[in-house]
Amino acid sequence: MVEILSLFLIMFLFIYVLKIMKDKTNLVSPGFIFLIIWCAIFILYSLSLYNMNTVPNSTLTILFLGVVSTVIGILLGEKYRIKRSRKIDKGISKKAYFVCSALLAVILVATAYNSISLLLSGVSLGSIRYTERGSVLNSGLIDILYNYYAVPMGYLLIHVNINSLFKEGKSKKIYIISTVFIAVTSILTEAGRFIIYFIAIDALVLYFAHNKQLFKSNPKVKKYVRLIVIACVVGFIYITTNRGSDVYKTLYTYLCGCVPYFDNKINHFNSNYDHTYIFASLNGFIRPVTVILNKFIGLPVPSIVNVVEDILLDIEMNHQLIAPSVVYNGFVSMFYAFYVDLGIFGVIFYSLVFGCFAGSAYKNMVNMRTEKSMIFYLIMIQAVSISMMRFYFASFNFALTVVYLQVLYSKKSMDDY
Repeated sequence: MVEILSLFLIMFLFIYVLKIMKDKTNLVSPGFIFLIIWCAIFILYSLSLYNMNTVPNSTLTILFLGVVSTVIGILLGEKYRIKRSRKIDKGISKKAYFVCSALLAVILVATAYNSISLLLSGVSLGSIRYTERGSVLNSGLIDILYNYYAVPMGYLLIHVNINSLFKEGKSKKIYIISTVFIAVTSILTEAGRFIIYFIAIDALVLYFAHNKQLFKSNPKVKKYVRLIVIACVVGFIYITTNRGSDVYKTLYTYLCGCVPYFDNKINHFNSNYDHTYIFASLNGFIRPVTVILNKFIGLPVPSIVNVVEDILLDIEMNHQLIAPSVVYNGFVSMFYAFYVDLGIFGVIFYSLVFGCFAGSAYKNMVNMRTEKSMIFYLIMIQAVSISMMRFYFASFNFALTVVYLQVLYSKKSMDDY
């Protein structure tokens, strides 16, 4: 069954490539990137390396329907761009950039300092990642500031920084220093690797999104991209080995481990919960609002929001064996949130809606080329690039990036779209 579905996805990818050639567009459409990722997932899963658990055909079909619906949605979004008022994009102001960066630096220095103290005492990066989080984020205030501000703002400023490297007439040093600082302090805080992945994705996507004329007038850009990608690869390998993991095994399970884990979690969900309609998929926006209303005016958090929190925390907290020697958590694919909300129909419908927004973001970027449209496009590419892990907007760490984007970019309305 998985081989047949893989063949269908490969054929779909081939058709998509023909469309790209016909339309004379580049290879940074979210549909192309999404298909590459999910073709790899299905093909790698079919290899059954490390004796990975097999899943029933019904689970594979759900994932396949989600993938196809997402790509169809992207194609619709690219063709029928969501109408919106055109904005005069002034870009992020220097004052806003430095204020946000300064506050981010204070929080990250505080959290990284705690981690450095643990490392100097002999604690490994693996322990910091899995057992010492309470010691790193050692107060309620630090925990809130880190998760609700530092993480999403760090992601947003990385997008801004990498995008600035491709702009002519701008000094690059401050953006390079900022990116390195955010990456290093974030890694020290959580011993995570995905921030490295995001930086590499941004650099490569922007490299292919720009025309060759830019590189003729600004040849250093190619050098920056090469250095960024090499540094990210070296950083990923170092962190992985330092945490005591095998690099190849990690890459393999990162990609296709979501298949058996998704199967495990939908079975657990079906036995313990009812569907949550839209609250799981948009938890990243809904939960911060309910928490703020609860803290400041005493409005109780709706029970369905707490149920969703339990469901999503279960993904992180309850580790499962997806192979005899592979303990796994976290990577459940973006389709899990859709399934939690509305079952198989939710996987099809919400995948289609998400695809439409991703395709529209790409179309806006191509047509408008404003800084804000470019940053939002990078956010949607980031959402696509973690589709094997979770739905972007189900996590407030990611969803608040969009909120901060709207806050930081000044604009004036125009009549056209």
